[in-house]
Amino acid sequence: MQSLMSRPALLAPFQAAITHIITTMAGGKISAFAKRVGIAKSTVHCWVHGKTACTLEAALQVSAATGLPLARLAMGDFEGWAPPLRPSQLDLDLELGTRQPKVAPKFQDWVAVRKKLLEFAQLPEPISLTEAAQRLGVHRSHIYSQANREARIVSARWKTHMKAQVEENRKRIRQRIEMACLELSREGRALNLRELQTKIPKEELDMASHLFEMLREIRESLVGRS
Repeated sequence: MQSLMSRPALLAPFQAAITHIITTMAGGKISAFAKRVGIAKSTVHCWVHGKTACTLEAALQVSAATGLPLARLAMGDFEGWAPPLRPSQLDLDLELGTRQPKVAPKFQDWVAVRKKLLEFAQLPEPISLTEAAQRLGVHRSHIYSQANREARIVSARWKTHMKAQVEENRKRIRQRIEMACLELSREGRALNLRELQTKIPKEELDMASHLFEMLREIRESLVGRS
């Protein structure tokens, strides 16, 4: 599956995708969605209005919170997707800024849930606890209170997977920038951001962490080779 960082990240498709997700998960309320995902409201507001691109780290947060794989999020592919289960009272709590005590359903077979969580932790393709909860039809908070050890195992594997994916994509974008800089050098052009944008779309460059530092390192490396 092609990664988000290995192709141009266009603002328009992501803008449409994030708007759809906010409408579906939070009734169109940006503040409620931002709090649920753990991202600043101002950042989400900029996404919705197409003012800024989404960084890879932020996209991973949205992916984890929605249970929507990263590549499908980038393409706006919602086929078969449903928002993670969330009690209506919890949505009300978000609007009021309060949290009510959550009581786990008494009828839930927690022995079976714990067993299933451990099975999820062994899947070839790791899943987030949000997706695990959705598959089980149980709220995340109930899983943490009744199957904490198993929940942490699932979460830890997901976080490890996400970190590895971030690192892999960082390497890919660096290689792409290095190749572009090499082309610019051969063409006798300056190795700066303006020239680099003629080789790589700005939206894709916006997703690279510490771009200026990376560009400086690559420039020094190329100078050292000459």
